[in-house]
Amino acid sequence: MKRFVIIFFCFPFLSFSASPKLLAEEVNLLITSDLHGWLSSSYLYPNRKPKGLLHLEPHILALRQKYPDLLLLDGGDTMQGSALVTYANRFTPKTNPFFNKLTKLGYDAIAVGNHDIEENPTFEKFYGTGDLFLSANLYRDGKNAFKPYKIIYKQGLKIAILGLTTAGLPLWLPPEKRQGLKAKDMVSQAKLWVAQIRTLEKPDLLIALLHSGTNPFRGQVAAKSKGITPPNQAYKLLQVTKGIDFAVSGHDHRRIPYKNGPVSFIGSTPFVSAGHHATGLLHVTLFKENNHWKPKKATWFDPVTSTKINSKYQKSLSFGYKQWINQPLPFLLISKDKKLLAECLNQTLSLATKPKNLDGTLLPQVNIKSFSGFQKKRLTRQAFREFLGYDNSYFAIILSRRQLQLASQTSLSKQPRGYNQKLYLKLEKNVAWAKSNTLQSNVFQSQIFLQAEDFAPKYKVLVGGYHLSGGGGVSGRLFFPDFKAAKKIGTSLQSALISWMKQKPALPKACDGQLQVIN
Repeated sequence: MKRFVIIFFCFPFLSFSASPKLLAEEVNLLITSDLHGWLSSSYLYPNRKPKGLLHLEPHILALRQKYPDLLLLDGGDTMQGSALVTYANRFTPKTNPFFNKLTKLGYDAIAVGNHDIEENPTFEKFYGTGDLFLSANLYRDGKNAFKPYKIIYKQGLKIAILGLTTAGLPLWLPPEKRQGLKAKDMVSQAKLWVAQIRTLEKPDLLIALLHSGTNPFRGQVAAKSKGITPPNQAYKLLQVTKGIDFAVSGHDHRRIPYKNGPVSFIGSTPFVSAGHHATGLLHVTLFKENNHWKPKKATWFDPVTSTKINSKYQKSLSFGYKQWINQPLPFLLISKDKKLLAECLNQTLSLATKPKNLDGTLLPQVNIKSFSGFQKKRLTRQAFREFLGYDNSYFAIILSRRQLQLASQTSLSKQPRGYNQKLYLKLEKNVAWAKSNTLQSNVFQSQIFLQAEDFAPKYKVLVGGYHLSGGGGVSGRLFFPDFKAAKKIGTSLQSALISWMKQKPALPKACDGQLQVIN
């Protein structure tokens, strides 16, 4: 009897002592990336699939109940993008509802993204001062501009989280937005900080948040012209940096893995990329085996469709925001043809941004996906946020006839794409001949007819900042060797277009039957 009693009391003891060890060797991660300020799309796009942090919140709360010690992480480009966060950054940063939701949900760490810096000085003053946003390779006056890493204790584990930001900031942001920030090479900085963290902190687990794409060739030419390292270094970084147990990649809006399944590896390091605009939430469990952290399969959670979420969100929107986003312009949309309306607005955009002595424009094209919410109504600020996808600054640059010819091609790659831009204003006549010299294979044969003067820079053209750096399909090589000589003309394409249309201007003929002026 005595022997039986002893055994009976030992079982609970053994069970209790084993539990902490099992828990300490498993870590649950919830990951988002490139949220771009979206809480919900229900107010602006009620007829589309939902996106936004509010539609992921039920999953986050449920998983946090299941795994109380989970880590909630994000890959950057968080505080810029949506109409709501744009308004809050400009007018009410102290009560920004998106930032408040991030803190309420308990995000542990977020990488600083290039678009976050775009919101300076607001971003650094109101959001980047604590230890939520991390970046180890952004410096000002020789000192880290943000906290480089943080230490978190979970289930008895010491977890280090390191943040790194793409070094391509000068490609997208003018000096006044960078405010003296210097983005150092991500690879060398990763080696430096990982070694320092391993030596000084001796963490049980080291996670890297990399706001940088995995395609090393994307943006490479544009970066070379600026004398900076390529903006997409995540792949190279993980190949050569030892000591990172798990990595999250952001910036290029990819889902890796695309579906539920095994986690990818670069070298010996498991990594994921968590998509964009809160269109998915990624769950990964890490477990320790033979003194190495390994991932179980990745699981995606889609945004929740809920009238309750939609209603609560729409009731929370301030009167000021609704008034701002629905600001009416003196034009009634009467078009029934997306292509005709797009052509009207493209020409209107060129007129709205036209400075003196300009030969033409090569601006981002208006893209009309749907008339929903705008048909037979007055144009609003929201309409232009919808139609003009990239609200960049615009620059004047001197291009040759050959460069303009390339820019007006259907494609600069093997696969034809509609990314490259049309030429507007006086340039239409000067380069009309180039448009007829295209083979079906999308390779220009007109090069054999070109004269020496066709390669000499002589046309003053406006381009958007996004395209100036090689984005949107227009090859960066088009803007060389004049890339560095680009002169900033305006602040925002959307703002320029809205301000110009408030004046009730005479519209181009392409707008006949598309827009009606309201007196």
